[in-house]
Amino acid sequence: MFDFGDDKKIDKSTLRGFRWLYHHPRILREQLAAILKVNTSNFKILIPMVETVKDYYFVKDIVDEMCMKYNCAKPEVGVMIENYSALCAIDTFLSDVDFINIGTNDLIADCFHTTRENPIYDKKRFLIIVQDIIAHCKRFNVPVCVCGESVKEFGDEFLRMGATSISTNISDYKGVVEKCLKIL
Repeated sequence: MFDFGDDKKIDKSTLRGFRWLYHHPRILREQLAAILKVNTSNFKILIPMVETVKDYYFVKDIVDEMCMKYNCAKPEVGVMIENYSALCAIDTFLSDVDFINIGTNDLIADCFHTTRENPIYDKKRFLIIVQDIIAHCKRFNVPVCVCGESVKEFGDEFLRMGATSISTNISDYKGVVEKCLKIL
């Protein structure tokens, strides 16, 4: 799903991701309708900037309702763990979601009170956070993808931790692949 809103800074007064979609239900429904109408049975819906499992069910219930309406297969629905609230609630998501994505850019900004543009943070503590999320996902057998700028530096480490996939910018792709091939 589109992560509408000002996605370049973490500002609790700025609506973005799920919160923006929650306050604009017509656009949420239009987005989901467009996705479901072209359903190729091989796609997933990722809900951005969730904070609680209640956020997940708000969208999941609409997806289920619309799948009945359009007589289409239900897609996998997952959440993006990219803020401190979602991080703290990770266990409440894992028995319900089909997959987890860890959005490292915003997670770093929110957990370390920094900005996406100038991320000054404790890398060792950050890796412990990601490792903990991945461990929780593995316990519940939930696939986890790690995405964001940190994949350029730590993609191979995320895979060693047990991430089922990683996602990086196209400009970083070659270097990330070369680094990750070394762990095979």
